Formats: sequence, structure tokens, C-alpha cells
Amino acid sequence: MPSSWEYIVHGDAEAAVVDILLNDTPELPHFPPNPPLHITTNMISYDPLERWIVVTQEGSLRTWPKIDRPRIDVEVLAERRSVTHDIASIALASIERAMGAYQGFGLTITDVKLEQGITRVPDKLQETSRYIFSVRLTTVPFGAALVVPFS
Repeated sequence: MPSSWEYIVHGDAEAAVVDILLNDTPELPHFPPNPPLHITTNMISYDPLERWIVVTQEGSLRTWPKIDRPRIDVEVLAERRSVTHDIASIALASIERAMGAYQGFGLTITDVKLEQGITRVPDKLQETSRYIFSVRLTTVPFGAALVVPFS
């Protein structure tokens, strides 16, 4: 019997999607800089006059030890429906384009499945246009595994 076992750390899928949107989505900077576009995992300092992409991991289905399937919800807010829908479409295409190509934050994205398509969900309190979509990623870890000794 070995004196240790390997623990596979699955990485941070939420941070990976933010990284994809910030660094691997050349289409997003073509929007006029005013109002600014925020890509984040929270809505701290939210201003309804600005554009936002909010990324949230809503759990995962883990197949031990190598495969993780996190669900990622993406919420896009902007000043007009057309702008909001365009940003959501670009964000979705960029995440799908990362399949098989992205490696970072401790994981490799091997598959992207659309669980909920781009859906309009108006924010009636803020009178802001909002679209949401959800994807199910399939990821495998990369990098050094932790070796945990038996006690």
C-alpha cells in the first residue's frame, strides 16, 4: 500500500471564464468606452449607467478524480436591449471558442455545453436591460497534483 495518495485540485472555473472574457475576447473592446464595461464575479459598486458582465459558478458535477463539470451563469447588464444582447452573444461565443484551447487557473476546458440560452430578464427596479445564459463546462486539472501522506 502506498504511503500517500494524490489529491487532484480542479482549479477555479469562475476565474477562468473571467480571464477568457478579459483577455481572450478581442471583440469586447470594440464597444465605445463610454459607458465602461466591467467584467467581474460580483456587483460591488454597481452602477446601472455602466455595462456589466457578472460571472458566477453555480455548483458542479465532479467525476472523481479527474473531471469536473461546473455550471457557470453569466449575467449581462447594459443601457439598451440591443447592446446587452450583443455583449451577451460575444461573451457566449468567446466561452465556446475556449473549448479545447484554454488552460489557466489550474484547469483545461475540454467542453462547453449551453444549458440555458441567452434569455432576456429585464431588471424592473433599475430599468436596466439584462440578459443571462448558463454553460456547463467540462474541465480537467493541469499542473502539479497535491500529494497527501497517509497518517
